[in-house]
Amino acid sequence: MPLINYPPINYPKLLRIRHNFDSSRLENVQQKIVEELEAIQVKSRIKPGATVGLLVGSRGITDIITVVKTVATELKKMGAKPFIIPSMGSHGGATAQGQKEILKHLGITEEAMGIPIHSTISLANYRRCPCKCYWSRRVFSQ
Repeated sequence: MPLINYPPINYPKLLRIRHNFDSSRLENVQQKIVEELEAIQVKSRIKPGATVGLLVGSRGITDIITVVKTVATELKKMGAKPFIIPSMGSHGGATAQGQKEILKHLGITEEAMGIPIHSTISLANYRRCPCKCYWSRRVFSQ
């Protein structure tokens, strides 16, 4: 049934496309992470005793346990004190405990990673740093 006083809709032409995803796989994820950390010279930027927050999300990262554990281990070797910050927005009901539970479901726990998890949804004291990212003094002062 046509709508009264409504102009006709001209739809654009549709094209069939094919997207081929890269199916290659790393043989040694840990080694590649170490190589990449060396390539971007992370060690030269980390002072012994520095606290480093690792943002860990929930968006389907292959080998996420290996990735997080390897980065944490390498940072500790550099003398840093890494910790995990759940970084997933509304997942986990947008609560600190809910996000910690999502990480646990992924296998990311303080025990498994060997570093603490600081989970907070606090919006207090946000600052903007030169890299254009935002951080909360409350998270970093814990």
